[in-house]
Amino acid sequence: MIWPAMTTTTRSWRHVIEESCQMSELARRPISMKPRLADRPISFGLILAIIGAGLNVFHLYGELQVIAHTRTGHPGLSTLHTVLVLAFLLCVVGLALRSRPGLIVSILSLTSVIFLYVGWYKTSYREWKLIWEFSPSPEFIPSHPLGLLGATWFDIAILFAVMVVLTWQIKLLIGTSRHRDRDD
Repeated sequence: MIWPAMTTTTRSWRHVIEESCQMSELARRPISMKPRLADRPISFGLILAIIGAGLNVFHLYGELQVIAHTRTGHPGLSTLHTVLVLAFLLCVVGLALRSRPGLIVSILSLTSVIFLYVGWYKTSYREWKLIWEFSPSPEFIPSHPLGLLGATWFDIAILFAVMVVLTWQIKLLIGTSRHRDRDD
């Protein structure tokens, strides 16, 4: 709105003020609903996936060393740790994409980590049951955290961290979906 009695300088200042008000209103609205790398669930997910992959590479290396030197060991554990490393790397790739499909890939890979831990528990339970039935003195068999054969407390910490980050990422995905639906 321009008044005829104003000078050219006054009109240009009025125009600048109106444009800046419009731009500040645009700045308040989110431009994109893409998850940013700075979002906490994504950052913690990246940290967790890198630590989880590193821990399982360490376990895999140790298991392969035992198999190479003694020709004994549990080949299922080396396979488990290999699949866990791949799941954590897939999570890193998904989060590095910084997009909704990448977040979905990360959620699916962390879900597969939980299912792998469940499978690890089921296999460990069967083996512990056999050991307790046929061992002459089962009380001398060392216990393992949460009954997972070959697990350390770091594995249990990773499992609980995966559950927390997975819940957080699902909440982020649902929140961005709701916000995106309102904008459409």
